[in-house]
Amino acid sequence: LEKTYRDVAEQVGVQLASTDNPEKAFMASQSGVMLGVEYDTKAWTWGIPEDKLVRLLHQIRAVAQENHVRQDELWSLAGRILHYAPLVATGKFNINEIIKASNVSTDGRYPVEVTAELKRQLWFWHTMTQVCSNATQIPTPEDRLPPWTRECYSDAAGGSLEGLGRGCGAVSEDWWCWVPWGKRINCGMLAADGKKLGRKLSALELVGPLLCITAGRLWCTGRPVRVWVDNFGSVQIWKKGYSTQCELCTTIVKAIGTVAAAIGCRFSVQKIRRCSGAGATMADALSKKDMCRFRMTAATAGWPLQPEPARVPATVLHWLEKPVVDYDLGSRIVEELRRSGPVLELPQ
Repeated sequence: LEKTYRDVAEQVGVQLASTDNPEKAFMASQSGVMLGVEYDTKAWTWGIPEDKLVRLLHQIRAVAQENHVRQDELWSLAGRILHYAPLVATGKFNINEIIKASNVSTDGRYPVEVTAELKRQLWFWHTMTQVCSNATQIPTPEDRLPPWTRECYSDAAGGSLEGLGRGCGAVSEDWWCWVPWGKRINCGMLAADGKKLGRKLSALELVGPLLCITAGRLWCTGRPVRVWVDNFGSVQIWKKGYSTQCELCTTIVKAIGTVAAAIGCRFSVQKIRRCSGAGATMADALSKKDMCRFRMTAATAGWPLQPEPARVPATVLHWLEKPVVDYDLGSRIVEELRRSGPVLELPQ
């Protein structure tokens, strides 16, 4: 293959790099550095070359120890971190403040404030790039879940005072839960960005997956879980790990990622058409507190549901009473879950 490739390149006039410098080009091999990433296809791991890692760590420390840095310095650092983000399993949940800081100004000399949240994320990368380099498995591009994945369904209704019981529901074949929206969501109180809480549909829909991983913790621990929602925006925010438009969405997906890591759950959120099956129909009924339709659909589908809903952690309920940007929400949920069963320790 390589010989044919070189022959064709020579015939069409494409000049290939010399193999004298292995970091630029090398012969067929099971290990090597490509685009600043060190691959080992025998161990199926990847990492950051030591010289590049040292430079990255120095750059992170230099920025994290300042109160203000030039915009062009943040452009450079953000580019490097985003390049290596796929090497860290939970990296997508820890880049939103870095991206925000790199978009403050178009003037490279502009002094950008290094906020506490930005410093927190920088120290995360300072730690995790060292821990994960050459120790993490190369993920499959499709990120497919196995056939034994537990399927869950969730749905959320918009906040309103017109109908009692509007809220969010989540259901799987043997458990279910439901939470009503509180006064702040139903009355249309404003979030920090000036938008009504009851109309933040992507954030409200993401509450469903949060219920699945918390109220359904006993069914999710140590297992792959896929949650089906009918909001495309929520799915895309989960895949990115943050939202540049809604910090409440970022708060929720960070919390989901933290809890999933703590209970050893491989978690995914996928799009489904509204009421396109028994699970989606039951979730839609729960969001409107239509318990008659919920029970009838479950009986018709033959789902052996528990008679009572699963318990929603108090931390989640308290946050829903007053939804605010809180990047420690996931850690507090894990602390509550620890009182009822083992979870993995989280770094302080």
